[in-house]
Amino acid sequence: MSVILRETGLKADTLRAWERRFGVPNPSRTAGGHRQYSKKDIATVQWLLTRQQEGMRISKAVQLLGHLQDQGQDPVAEMLASKQDVQPVIHLGAANQLDDLRDAWVAACLQFDESSAEQVLTQAFALFPVEIICARVLQAGLAQIDELWHQGDGSAPQARYALALALRRVHCLIAAAAPPTRSENILVACPSHEQHTFTPLLLTLLLRRRGLPVTYLGADVPTEQLIEAMSLINPRLTIFSAQQLSTAATLLEAARAFAERDKAVAFSGSVFAQHPQIRERIPGHYLGPNLTTAIETIAGLLQTPLLFDNFTQMRRRADS
Repeated sequence: MSVILRETGLKADTLRAWERRFGVPNPSRTAGGHRQYSKKDIATVQWLLTRQQEGMRISKAVQLLGHLQDQGQDPVAEMLASKQDVQPVIHLGAANQLDDLRDAWVAACLQFDESSAEQVLTQAFALFPVEIICARVLQAGLAQIDELWHQGDGSAPQARYALALALRRVHCLIAAAAPPTRSENILVACPSHEQHTFTPLLLTLLLRRRGLPVTYLGADVPTEQLIEAMSLINPRLTIFSAQQLSTAATLLEAARAFAERDKAVAFSGSVFAQHPQIRERIPGHYLGPNLTTAIETIAGLLQTPLLFDNFTQMRRRADS
């Protein structure tokens, strides 16, 4: 039982109460009568906790899970698949459903309809893994609303409203994530003057869901404060995010400060996709143009025993 309690953060008496009242999880028993919890049992509890964090009563969350399973859907199995190194394949029907969910969320946000927007997200997270909804509904939906704004078919208040709802949901998901099970500390921050926090916040969520201890410092962190955090946390990897040319410059300043202290850095942001030549000047690892690539790159970096040596070589190339 200690494993499931550690992985989920649930109290033992609460877990036993769920088993008695709702029949979930339903662990097997040893010959001596001791409970044996499988990975799916743990994932089931995590799925229910996420629904609870979203405001759903536990009894309703159990009913929803049963209803989805009766319809031939298994959100727990999909959540387990999302934790593997290979991203689950999205078939055509599911892709169309994701498009419909994104369009419904965007429409609700444009109408300032908080109730409908939250209902759409609750349904979406019940049907698909968190990783997929973050990318295909939240991130893509925000990009769609931004595009409408710039085309004159939307407004800045609508874009701000949608972003506020998305940020709130991601913060809730981070709060509901299981305690870390790994030891590699990760530091995530936006450099000085960078105010766009959604992408680094998503990275924080997805890394937390992989058991990594992540310290997220948020927007507009001055370089001297980043250095102070580095000395306190001693991260194995620090991730910076910038979306504009001006903040790519402050990211460069921060990355160089970390390089001088022999600390490994990775970086992301749309500005590096738009201006790829900038990447060569940053003493760090570029995480790629999307969330999936970023997570895969981070996983690879953390599995590299000589990460520090590789970073030192990269720093010398950037300085030359």
